[in-house]
Amino acid sequence: MHNNILGVKATMAVAKPELCYIFDTLCGWCYGATPIVKHAKDAFGDAMVITLMHGGLFTGDNAHAMPDMRSIALEHDKRIHELTGQPFSDLYTKNLVMNDDMVHDSTPTAIAHHVIKRYAPAKLLDFLQAAQHARFVEGKDLTNWSTYVPLVKPFSITPKQFFDGFYNDDSIKAAVYEEFQKTHRLLSAVGGEGFPAFILRIKNKLILLPHGHFLKTPGDIVPRIREILDSYQSR
Repeated sequence: MHNNILGVKATMAVAKPELCYIFDTLCGWCYGATPIVKHAKDAFGDAMVITLMHGGLFTGDNAHAMPDMRSIALEHDKRIHELTGQPFSDLYTKNLVMNDDMVHDSTPTAIAHHVIKRYAPAKLLDFLQAAQHARFVEGKDLTNWSTYVPLVKPFSITPKQFFDGFYNDDSIKAAVYEEFQKTHRLLSAVGGEGFPAFILRIKNKLILLPHGHFLKTPGDIVPRIREILDSYQSR
């Protein structure tokens, strides 16, 4: 038996290398970084565990009305697009960034993440990409449960299942806040300072992967991970 990066007892299968991606669905930099995870997943397949953890960046005291976030969002969105090529549409800017009634609170997105974790755990990355596309390209409000109905349909999750998990399941809400706490402890353990964060676990060793370079060339994470794996296998 081994502990995975979440600190949960698991079978020998989790002795595989594990890449943990700590993100927040509303975070533009995380939107820019998600292709990095996709490259790693495509390259390593079943040889590596991919763990997605929603860290709740814009929750509690960090949730703000959009007018308070607007200038920061516009500045960072421009930088993210220039660096990563990820699109930020006019619909996103009009419907969300320029909407004075919008509250920048990512708790609902964390709840949605855990509903998918309950019903379709193997599809978490697919769901995250769909949710980010809905927000940053289609200009959809991810704090509204109905936005997710078409997003979860490909995973055979019914609107009722999603609604019940989103609003009525106390165990999902508990899991959300437990994961927030775990991400904070994990970041503290590796000296991480913010989101997004990539942490590689090899056996019991945790390695923070600086991701700045990968934002521009996300595929470069693959040779970097292979280099680290080779160095540990030769010991």
